[in-house]
Amino acid sequence: MKKIILATVLFSTILMATPDQAVTKLSDETRNLFKAEMSFIKTGMDEILYAMISGDDEKVQEIAGEIRDSFIFTKSLKPHNVEEIKKLPKQFFTYDAELHGGASDLANAAEFNDKEEMKANYFKMVNSCTKCHATFATHRFTKFLEEE
Repeated sequence: MKKIILATVLFSTILMATPDQAVTKLSDETRNLFKAEMSFIKTGMDEILYAMISGDDEKVQEIAGEIRDSFIFTKSLKPHNVEEIKKLPKQFFTYDAELHGGASDLANAAEFNDKEEMKANYFKMVNSCTKCHATFATHRFTKFLEEE
């Protein structure tokens, strides 16, 4: 009987865990890798915005390409980090794919000097960041909690 109760409590705890908790339960090492990746992307997004308003499509293409290729799985992840990350909810990977896909589309638009597509794809990237942070990073971006 005790085993059934314990299993029920554990299962209920898993079901009640918020997506945000999935990220906060990562090891410090893995979370630090995420933080480094996010810092890289934030800097890149800032630089892209400045390049766009300066008309420097070549710079936009370069930086968007760097973000496109910055998948955390291809960087310094060790096998145990990968195992942790695999446990994140599917939605996290959807948002990640949207961001990197948007960066790829932005790089392509910049290559062809398509200003309207550049703007659309930049905001597609911003949107994917916003959705991901509102879902998985409210511990860091608490203003999203005020909107609920």
